[in-house]
Amino acid sequence: MKGEKVLRLSPSDRLAFQPPFEKISEAKLLISNISNETVAFKIKTTAPKRYCVRPNTGVIGPLESKEINIALQPGDINQRHKFMIQSIIYPENFADLDTQKLQSLWSVGKEDLMSQKLAVDFLTENGSTVIEDKLQTHNKSLSETVIPTTTRQPERVQFDVSTNEVRERKKSPKVSTPEQTAESKENKDAAQIAELKGKLADAMKQIEILSSSPVEADSKNLAIYLAIAFFFGLILSSLFY
Repeated sequence: MKGEKVLRLSPSDRLAFQPPFEKISEAKLLISNISNETVAFKIKTTAPKRYCVRPNTGVIGPLESKEINIALQPGDINQRHKFMIQSIIYPENFADLDTQKLQSLWSVGKEDLMSQKLAVDFLTENGSTVIEDKLQTHNKSLSETVIPTTTRQPERVQFDVSTNEVRERKKSPKVSTPEQTAESKENKDAAQIAELKGKLADAMKQIEILSSSPVEADSKNLAIYLAIAFFFGLILSSLFY
């Protein structure tokens, strides 16, 4: 039987306690000896001050069972508690062993001890465990504090829009100040005046040529007047257009 479990537990893995927890809550554990040997058992817990286990040690004959009453004392239920049920095969002459020798049986090597563990669940009124209920509340609280995608989207759009505005601002033509505009106009007028002076100088040369040519006086005067009128008309048109 070495290495094999000789006790069957019911419940097999988790021990549940019902509310209210302001007063004593009880649960039952059934231990069955499924071997043909006499088995001694001992029950331990990670919170010995919170539980009253009756009996917490004992002997179970071959193929027999024993019911264990476990009472949870009022207190904090936010902790994780566990039980461990240890068992060992009694020697054939166990009836002849005195109390001291019986106690020494639990001092044997680990290879002769068999251990089984039970977790503890504190149930709520709706049947779920307190731990599950708190996890659900915690997850719900987290989901409510996360910013939804729909509220973040306008921020990205606004960022993109502001970026586009910056790009458009870079592409738009440079706006001149009033001082720059006045300076540009003065430069343009000066250029036009210089051009008109050049045209006037050319006109005077043409008049000198006509006045010095061997033509009748009336014809000369008429040609001079026409030339002067033409060039002054040209100058005036340049000034107004």
